[in-house]
Amino acid sequence: FVAKALTKARGWFFGTVQLLGGILGFAAAIWAESILKAQGFPEGNETLFWTSFVLSMLSVAFVMALKEEPYPHVQARPPFINTLRQIPKILRVDGNFRRFLSARAMMALSTLGVGFVVVDGLIQTISPSDVAVLAAVFILSQAVIGFFLGMVGNYWGWRIVVLTGGVLIALGMAGAMVADSLLSYIAVFVALGGANAVTVIGDPNMSIEIASASRTGLYIGTTSTLLAPFFIFGPLIAGVLVPVVGYNAIFLAALVLAVSSVVLALRIREPRKSEAVTTGEIEIITVVGQPGAQP
Repeated sequence: FVAKALTKARGWFFGTVQLLGGILGFAAAIWAESILKAQGFPEGNETLFWTSFVLSMLSVAFVMALKEEPYPHVQARPPFINTLRQIPKILRVDGNFRRFLSARAMMALSTLGVGFVVVDGLIQTISPSDVAVLAAVFILSQAVIGFFLGMVGNYWGWRIVVLTGGVLIALGMAGAMVADSLLSYIAVFVALGGANAVTVIGDPNMSIEIASASRTGLYIGTTSTLLAPFFIFGPLIAGVLVPVVGYNAIFLAALVLAVSSVVLALRIREPRKSEAVTTGEIEIITVVGQPGAQP
């Protein structure tokens, strides 16, 4: 939908959404804390739940007001099973998309240690009230870094954004291994918040620019579906291993995976520098003028 509505300057759109959403999320968290302190449990929780419900309904109204714009690259919708059958062929013939997915899969797996950083910190040095500070830092860093990454992707391409995601996870995991104060944990969560922004804005935009204009939805869906297991099972595996190997070993494994993802990401070709090539029935390379091909 966004690829059709915004054929240019999508980086500004995604970056601004990240920034505004993060600011509103931070403000909402502060307000929620004051409500919980003033009203207690369960009244405070009920107030927050009903407020969230009303705001959710407002968001539905905004979505209903959106208009689907006609687009010149439109194909007849095939049966769902035919769509699924296209995915193996796309992965086989589109080498750049395959390289992107390999790098992002490794990067997704490297997030296996993120959920344990706070747990390790609570055991070592930070207090429960510090966790709220770290959550706020995570939200704000995702918002601010996400905005700047949106600008980078808009003008210089999304390959750099994907690479930055791996570097930020590596920095976060390296920091988690040596963190021994609230300030050091804040630095860790700045990096991890920025890395999360890459997942939100980097994955869909890179998929859009690698895909041909008529297959953006298929590429985005394939990316989300194939990466999901790595996001899901990584932390579960880490949770099983933590009692045996300890937190630092998990962080080290995540660091190695993140560095490996950066190495794989270096093999990705920037789609904006590619030429159109058709293999069989599948156009596999971006052409100038396609959604996102130009800032």
